[in-house]
Amino acid sequence: MNDVAILREIQSWFLTPGMRVLAIILARWLIFFFVPFVAVAGLFKKASGARRMAYEVAWSCLVGFSCSMIIGRLVTRVRPFRVVEGITALIPPPYSVHSFPSSHTTIAFAIAMSLALARPRLGVVAFIMAGLVGFGRMAVGVHYPTDVLAGALLGMCSALLVRAAYRVWLRWEKKPLVH
Repeated sequence: MNDVAILREIQSWFLTPGMRVLAIILARWLIFFFVPFVAVAGLFKKASGARRMAYEVAWSCLVGFSCSMIIGRLVTRVRPFRVVEGITALIPPPYSVHSFPSSHTTIAFAIAMSLALARPRLGVVAFIMAGLVGFGRMAVGVHYPTDVLAGALLGMCSALLVRAAYRVWLRWEKKPLVH
């Protein structure tokens, strides 16, 4: 199956009013539940670890979102509801006309990977939530499956990059200055 066929199949599952509401919640609102989720995740360990985790989440989101915006402007893939017959946007059209990669999915997976690195058990729940965000973005017709897949990979790579940079920073910070 190709992108369009998968997208049509997914959107066909959300034709009833109740399912449309579910798609809208997943696509537009679930991402906001990550904020209290990160806050709660910080309650389970020492405060210093919680602060580092929060910084990593924030930086991962910033790096992932920035990369997503740059890639979107370079690739310029038009959103599916604008060009694929039979696909409708179940939400108001997004500000950005670019579809690839999904920025919502990028941010969700950046948060999920950062949480998984810091708190593996909570990371599992965060990855499920992130997957639902990406699924919702397809269900409402604003992203192709490859947009979501690219966003997921970009988000996870952003979190890994931030974690690696943090470790390099710690090693560099401990070295004495040589004059």
